[in-house]
Amino acid sequence: MIAGVCAGAPKMLGIDAALLRILLVAATLFGVGAGAILYLAAWVLVPEEA
Repeated sequence: MIAGVCAGAPKMLGIDAALLRILLVAATLFGVGAGAILYLAAWVLVPEEA
């Protein structure tokens, strides 16, 4: 909800936004911050909608 990554990326990937959010939280908690790093990378790399 901060940068819209979990709303925009599922549209491109064809998956549910809630599933992506759960996966990112799990990756952050169990992957020693990997989910947060992936989120920040997607924030920078995924283009904004016009």
